[in-house]
Amino acid sequence: DVSGATTDVSGATTDVSGATTDVSGATTDVSGATTDVSGATTDVSGDTTDVSSETTTVSSDTTDVSGDTTTDGSETTTDGSGTTTETLPTGVSSVEVKTVDAETAENIYLSDEESFNVAGLIESVTLHLENGEAVPVDPATAIDFEMTPAEAYETVTEKTAGKVYFNGEVGLKYKGEEDVEIKDTVTVAVALKGDTSLDGEIDNIDFFDLNLYVALKGAGLDPYFDTVKKAGNDALAVKLAYLASDIDTESKAGENTEDKTLDSTDMLYTALFQAYDGAGTPKTWDEVLKIANGNKK
Repeated sequence: DVSGATTDVSGATTDVSGATTDVSGATTDVSGATTDVSGATTDVSGDTTDVSSETTTVSSDTTDVSGDTTTDGSETTTDGSGTTTETLPTGVSSVEVKTVDAETAENIYLSDEESFNVAGLIESVTLHLENGEAVPVDPATAIDFEMTPAEAYETVTEKTAGKVYFNGEVGLKYKGEEDVEIKDTVTVAVALKGDTSLDGEIDNIDFFDLNLYVALKGAGLDPYFDTVKKAGNDALAVKLAYLASDIDTESKAGENTEDKTLDSTDMLYTALFQAYDGAGTPKTWDEVLKIANGNKK
């Protein structure tokens, strides 16, 4: 029949589940359970359920992994991928933001990054409702930025050599339904990727500065960027120069770490980027990395 069962002349019936029923009325499943014609089922655990008097259904509890499940009806939503998204409440009168301490904040960026990092800049967010309730929420759910790193970099008007980078405040926006103003800001700095000298251009000066840093580091000497040193060698400029030069791993530590280093591979990427640009066929940094790695990256 359509169940996939096969009956031979001996009277035994075997279906696709691996169960065999003989003419005595007993059924043995591959799980080790035996059902006789009295309706009793005994599995290998030793428990017996008499189907003649009791019925157990598995339809009472249903978990649907294909759709959305709301745990409390208003605050947290879990979709089929296992991602939990917080739903912001209504009736918000003000938003309280606590920023990450300046010493530990992730405050330097490249102009080609899509957004500033909420987790690296904002420690906590509390919504104050009109009914007087204070509700803590996930900062990433509640907060966005007034500008992207690219937009912040474009606001730079000072073109003094060694100082062409954004260093200032960026406003915050509330993502909820209400039009609630947030007066808090975050302080960030943004540089142009590949612009080691921080002069607003990617040229042979950057290549020289990068080579000098790598050579000094390789010789066991204290590395530095020549143009940054001449401009005052302040800590922010050093970190930005390092970030702008670390083409592949983009370290924001301002120095070599266990998994992010400024080395000869960054020299190769920078040389290749400048070569394509000089030939009138400019490539993006992603394209340069892919070419340099045999189109595998």
